[in-house]
Amino acid sequence: MFCTVGRRFFIFVLLFLLFAGVSVLFAQTLPTLKREIRVKPGDALQLRIYSGYIPSDHKFIALFQDSTKVIDGDGNIELASLGKVHVAELNGREISEVLESKFKPFIESPKVSVTPLARLTLRGIFVRPGLYRVDLNTSFWELIKQCGGLQSFDLSSLYLQRRGESMYVDFETAYYEGTSLYELGIESGDTVVAPRINRLTMQTVMRYFSFGISLVTFYVTLLNYRK
Repeated sequence: MFCTVGRRFFIFVLLFLLFAGVSVLFAQTLPTLKREIRVKPGDALQLRIYSGYIPSDHKFIALFQDSTKVIDGDGNIELASLGKVHVAELNGREISEVLESKFKPFIESPKVSVTPLARLTLRGIFVRPGLYRVDLNTSFWELIKQCGGLQSFDLSSLYLQRRGESMYVDFETAYYEGTSLYELGIESGDTVVAPRINRLTMQTVMRYFSFGISLVTFYVTLLNYRK
């Protein structure tokens, strides 16, 4: 009788391991293909404005020099008396051209450097979780430094969420190799999750093991009683 129970238990463990292996095999991973970054509502732009190759000291232009503009829900940024400028779905080069035409009446040969800042949410046991706007050329190491690190430094447990789906990213290797967020395939609106992992001590393992043995013993006793 005990052999029968043991056989059933072995089959259960085997099926569990098989299911876990299949889940890992078919887990979603992020694409690593080269892609173009186009800004969306909720993203931000960091602006630097030059007259030729010299940073502009024009009083009006100084209002926007080295400033960060958040893109509103309609896809616009606010440029004081110049009004709103639609930038959603444009890339950095296209935004530069649009803004240069706006600033041309004020300075000679305006050159606008635009750095798109993507929305990225850090959730879980980060020291400073929350919403960040980051340059996707930033390394993952710099991102971890910016948020103050992790309360429990276990990079292997981190995963990415995109539109409700969990995706696998090798954050541990990315951290030590200085891989950029762009190279990781991260997009604006993504969430990096650092779950709280409860480490099993030997005492806890033995407690669960004893509980399992108790269940098996109870099951065998129940079968014998029915006979």
